[in-house]
Formats: sequence, structure tokens, C-alpha cells
Amino acid sequence: MIDELTYAQQMLTRGGYTLVICSGGHVHISEEGGLDSLLEFSDSTQWEGAVAADKVVENPSFTEGQKITETAYKVTGLRPDANTKDVTLSFDDDENVITFFYSEKAETTKYTVNYVLQSDHSIKVHESKTKTVDGSQISVVELAAAVDKDYMATQTSDEDILRDTYYPLDNSIELTLTSNEDENVITFEYANFKTTKVTVSYVDMDGDPIPGQESVTEYLKQGSTYQVKSPLINGYIYHHTKDQDGNSKTQYTITDSGELKINVYYQRKLSIIAENKTKTYDGT
Repeated sequence: MIDELTYAQQMLTRGGYTLVICSGGHVHISEEGGLDSLLEFSDSTQWEGAVAADKVVENPSFTEGQKITETAYKVTGLRPDANTKDVTLSFDDDENVITFFYSEKAETTKYTVNYVLQSDHSIKVHESKTKTVDGSQISVVELAAAVDKDYMATQTSDEDILRDTYYPLDNSIELTLTSNEDENVITFEYANFKTTKVTVSYVDMDGDPIPGQESVTEYLKQGSTYQVKSPLINGYIYHHTKDQDGNSKTQYTITDSGELKINVYYQRKLSIIAENKTKTYDGT
């Protein structure tokens, strides 16, 4: 559990606040609306029993019905009940809440690795495996397995499927372990053509993700053409695009294996309102 001061310090980085003042045993947070007591801001008890400060996100680009996905914080000595959770936004802020529940780590925990066809997850290209690791371990990394045609033959009798050559979409996957072993699953997908993983992130001019704009990941067949999209985002205007090699391109011919990472940069729109002014006529 964390104390009031730690909660406030974490709110600086996770809630977007800019100043914390500690005075007379009380913690205050400076916001646009003025200087409010942390305990008043958090309904007096919000910080009590928390394992990390709440994350509060406000953005003009949010729309009703938009699905938001959040990832659980890593907390030393504790495991979340899930890695990610979703919420569909409504006009009622009390409903726009995602809660992760944490519990103490057990002595051991298990996770499962599956190897399946991208086109049909019921067909495995390699036998699944379940591993047991020490309870103190936070995350695990697994490598894609080689395709086992003999094992595939126990999954399907379709000769066309068995005749093809398959390639993993990801060569390795990392998993943050949770307290729910049913959630501790790594799934490798395999396609019958070589692919390049393309990840497009929508960021502000500082390179920080724009709230509500999730990254887009696609697996593209080598030899295909990819056009980078710059969707309209409320409150922002498109500025430029740059990949991990520093290239500013909006169209790519997919030729190499591995991963292509692209950042689409946006500049926040500024609204300037001029006040009316009067002047006594003096001939000028």
C-alpha cells in the first residue's frame, strides 16, 4: 500500500499534474482549477489502500462509444488480476472507470504458450506447453517454435494446409504475469507467407502517446505497399511522420522481415481569443 505523499508524487506523472506543495502535514496539487487539497480531490479516501496512484486522462478527442484499453502498472511484490482491461466511454464519468485488483505473489505461477495458424486458431503448428516459474518473476519471454508438420497432422487432414510453409508473425513475445493463470497465455500466430510487423503510433510533438489514440499494428506480406494514415484527431493537427530510422515517409514497400515502427506526430491546436478594446478618437 502507498501513503498520501507517494500517491501525490505518482499523480504528478500519471495524472498530468504539474506541482505538489507539502505544507503543515497536508499535500496539495496545483491544477488549472486552482490549489485543492489532495484529500478533497480524491474524495478523502481514494488514496487509502491503493497500490499506485490513479491515472486520470482527459482529452478532447475522446468520443462516446470509444473503447479505451489500459495496461496494469507493475507493482513490486504484487500481481494484477489482468494485464489489460477495456472500457467503452459514456457521458457518465462514473462509468468510465477501469480497476485493476492486485494480490500478493504466490510461491509459483504458471503460464501457457500456444502456436496456432493465424487463419484458424483451432489448428496448432506445434504442441502447446505450460511452464511453472518462481512467484517472484514479473515477466517471461518466449521464442516462436519451429513448425511441427507431424503434430499439425493430428490437428487437420487438409492436405493444402499441411503442404504450405509457415512463418511466425512474431519471433518473440514478452508476457507480464498476472495472479490469474488463465490470463497468463502467450499465443504465437503463423502465416503461410513472410511478413513484416508494422506498428504506427500517434504521438504529440514531445513523442508522448496521444490519449485515446491506440497504436495500430499490422502484419504485412513482404512485397506489398503500405500507406501511413494520419486520421483527424480532435484538438490536434497532423505535423509529420518519422520511422525508427529517421525517415519521413508516408508510403513504404515492404521488403524486409522484422519490424517497422512509425510515429505520426501531431501538434496541439491553440485557440487564441482576443479581447475587445476601445480607444478614444484622437484623430489617428
